[in-house]
Amino acid sequence: MGGGGLGRGFLRLTCSDPAEHRRRVTSLSADIPGLPLPDWQQAVDREYEPWDREHQLGGRE
Repeated sequence: MGGGGLGRGFLRLTCSDPAEHRRRVTSLSADIPGLPLPDWQQAVDREYEPWDREHQLGGRE
């Protein structure tokens, strides 16, 4: 596969509205058979590693 000279990128998504975040997590559906999805408590309890790479913030205001 040709890379076309493109580098690897990282994407970090955040949702600043807790109610919307919960709605999104609890309404997820797997498009990969057998893929277990987290429930809300698992999402809240997930270990978070601080983002230490250069990044840009963006989104709808």
